[in-house]
Amino acid sequence: MAWHSYGTDSLRSKFNLFNTSLIFGALWGIWHMPLSTIRDYYQSNLVNDGWIYGLNFLISIIPFVLLMNWLYYKTGRNIIVAIVFHITAGLFNELFAPHPDTKIIQTILLCILATVVIIKDKKFFFDKTISN
Repeated sequence: MAWHSYGTDSLRSKFNLFNTSLIFGALWGIWHMPLSTIRDYYQSNLVNDGWIYGLNFLISIIPFVLLMNWLYYKTGRNIIVAIVFHITAGLFNELFAPHPDTKIIQTILLCILATVVIIKDKKFFFDKTISN
């Protein structure tokens, strides 16, 4: 919870939402990297399937964080929305166990969705002031 409250808000006090999300995504990617060393853990299984799938996971974090942070601020900093968004993504990937190639398609779709949201709400992402 600290990542999506204190962490996001601290970065957001210095940067616009777009840059906050990019920095947050990079930090979150670094945070997840050690998990690839835990046998049978989600990230470990991705890396074992091939480096491209591990890289895809890291890339997917950026549009995921852009969307999650957008939702977080659009709902008045509602941490529950960020938690549900994150848990839902993880749960569905575990529950349905999509093929690693399908996860690449998911990343492409996330990138498209994030791009559309950014274009539609450009001022919200690139204005430094915090508002809904």
